[in-house]
Parts: sequence; C-alpha cells; structure tokens
Amino acid sequence: MSTPTYTDQSLIALGDSVADRGEPHPPDDPAASGNLDKIRDILLGAQAREHDCRFAQLEQHLIREATDLRSDLKRRFESLELYIKKEVDSLTNRLTKEQEVRGESVTNLTQELTHLAATLENKARQLETQATQAQTNFLQ
Repeated sequence: MSTPTYTDQSLIALGDSVADRGEPHPPDDPAASGNLDKIRDILLGAQAREHDCRFAQLEQHLIREATDLRSDLKRRFESLELYIKKEVDSLTNRLTKEQEVRGESVTNLTQELTHLAATLENKARQLETQATQAQTNFLQ
C-alpha cells in the first residue's frame, strides 16, 4: 500500500474541489485554514524543521566567524597601534637628537666665526699700524 504524495498546488486544488462540492466554508473560516496548515505541516514539516535547524546552525557559524573576525581585527589593530607608537617614538627621539646636534653645530660655528672675525680685526689693525709706520718711515 503506497501513500500518495501531494504538493501544495494539489492540496489547494483538493481544497477547491471540496469547496466546489457545496460544503459551506466561508473564506475567513479559521478551521479551513487550520486544516490546510495541518496538512502542510504533515507533508512539509520535517523539511521545514530541517531548514530551520540548518539556518540556526548557519547563524551560529556566522556569529562565531564574526566574533573571530572582530577579535582578529582588534588584535591586529592593537599590534598596528603599538608598532606605530614605537615608530613615532623612535622618529621623535631621532629628530630630537638631530636637533640637539645641529644646535651644537650652530653654536660651534658661531663661536668659530666670532673668533675668526676677532682675528681678522686684529690682523687688519696690525696691517694698518704697519702701513702707518711704513708711511711715516718713508716720509722721513
């Protein structure tokens, strides 16, 4: 003995043929729609439950993946932030040292230029006095 299989459309057609037989079923009758829901649940209930179970598993899988991605991104951002902070600190230290070295160089150059200017001034005075002496000796 085989059980007949019905599709939704065949059930609707069956429902239409029952309505055509003259049995009174108003369109808003909850009993008629309840019967149709029961028939659908009997025929398609196992498949619907499998789909619901599969969707629940997929949802849990997506939630786990999203959580893993969030934690991975958080870890990577923290690592990147730490690396950037170290690089900025390193560059800041290098710039500070270079600024100090250049400041010292400027100070040294200023002192050397001051010393050279004083030496040149002394030489100019010496040459002026020698020229004056030579001129007085020549005129005498």
